Amino acid sequence: MNPVSLKTQFSYDQAALLPFKSEQSQGEAELRAKELLSQMSAEERFNLVCGGGFTIRACERLQIPEIIMYDGGQGVNLRPWCDNGVLEKTVSFPCTQQLAATWNRRLTGQYAKAIAEECRAGGIHVLLAPGVNIYRSSQCGRNWEYMGEDPYLPAFKAGIEAGVLSVMTGYNLLNGEYCGQSYYVIQKLLREQLGFEHLVMTDWNSVTDGNKIASSGQDLEMPSGAKLTEAKDQLLGSEAIDRMALRVLRTCIMMGFHDRPQLVPELVERLSEHEEVAYQTALEGIVLLRNEASILPLAENSEETILVTGNYASRTPLAGWGSGRIEGYNPESFVDAFARKAGDHTVQYRLHPNEGEVSSANAVIVCVGYEHEGEGKDRPFELPKPVEAQIQQLVALNRRVIVVICTGGAVRMDWHDQTAAIFQAGFCGQRGPAALADLIWGTVSPSGKLPYSIERHFADSPDPDYVPKGLNVSDQRNNLQLPGLEKPEHFTGEWPHQIHYKEGVFVGYRWYAQQQIQPRYCFGHG
Repeated sequence: MNPVSLKTQFSYDQAALLPFKSEQSQGEAELRAKELLSQMSAEERFNLVCGGGFTIRACERLQIPEIIMYDGGQGVNLRPWCDNGVLEKTVSFPCTQQLAATWNRRLTGQYAKAIAEECRAGGIHVLLAPGVNIYRSSQCGRNWEYMGEDPYLPAFKAGIEAGVLSVMTGYNLLNGEYCGQSYYVIQKLLREQLGFEHLVMTDWNSVTDGNKIASSGQDLEMPSGAKLTEAKDQLLGSEAIDRMALRVLRTCIMMGFHDRPQLVPELVERLSEHEEVAYQTALEGIVLLRNEASILPLAENSEETILVTGNYASRTPLAGWGSGRIEGYNPESFVDAFARKAGDHTVQYRLHPNEGEVSSANAVIVCVGYEHEGEGKDRPFELPKPVEAQIQQLVALNRRVIVVICTGGAVRMDWHDQTAAIFQAGFCGQRGPAALADLIWGTVSPSGKLPYSIERHFADSPDPDYVPKGLNVSDQRNNLQLPGLEKPEHFTGEWPHQIHYKEGVFVGYRWYAQQQIQPRYCFGHG
């Protein structure tokens, strides 16, 4: 591809690459928290550690405000039950995985700042994001919410070292105990080994035992404190609840939640600047995997016919499904962005083109992805069968096929060497199609680099046999959900479905290097 300047008109205020600094020192916040705690009744302290839906409950008697939480990760997931008339729309940014593909720390700061400003505008105190899992299996439905496969670059550790003040525990069981009530995970690993002193909360309905919660180092049971309430007779007025309530108060005071205005409506005026951050992130995060015979960039203002097809061509690939999905506003589809860039007379959209239309086109752009990829389910390594079949038909009829992959991770590409070009576009948010058009037509050169490896075959990956025997990952809507496990207190022997992390730290590119397996595309490719 011919080199083109990466300089754009992007001018959003530069975000400093410095560790977070709280509004009050920990010592000052501790004193204020202890003073408040001394004035609270046992009932009020208990209420403080039992979530109130998507909030930490207020104590109006002492003017302790309600602390509001929203889902997000690649923006703010607006919730109708928290409508305050100020924040009526939010930007759908590219997914966190695509942010990682930019390898641009300053842009990462701008991305975080933009989302934070939208939170402040709408009175949102805690964003339940980002996800910090390490990408281990390409079939994980939520890989798009994570930052890649490298255990040398663990997001959870980096966040703590940067000064993050709240951590959410996971749903997983580790060694037979739920992480949200595990003394080993929370007290020994998180607090003592990693040195985290601030607010820890459970994920929604992820715990089973109130006494274990209170003794584990946990601070806040979401969404309602149901399991703590079951053990209320033993816990009310206890030192354990006091410790939990103190950390909740101290963290909120350190963040300035008790002192500053809860709504900052003027920050809504910055949404246009946030859109530019979203565009720049997509521009730098889309990865060009292949460009044979220098088919790219395509020529602007030419009379050539560009056929656009695929199950994602008329969509905006905002995100996968689930709590992290942000709908955004003014979405533009790929085909609309391409037509705006190259001209309606050049771009032809056909969902099901005939053989003549395919073979006569000067280039074919096929935009593909899964119908369902997201929270609560794994997805197959293979694209849906109709999508695979269409790609095979296109490359058989035309050697100038550009494949645009809109997925949260690696997919099988047996057709890879028959294509002219391949983009890993991921879930690139509301400005993603515009960014991709600028890359395809050469306004800007692609610069994204993969934060994960793409294997040739799923059997090459670190744990290809994690699916229990007799079950399959289907490419239909009702794909695999593993049967629920018995509660740990009912544990009497071998779990029916165990996953052993036998590879240890040899995950991702380390695995392929150790096993001497050549991936389709390596970590860092682009």
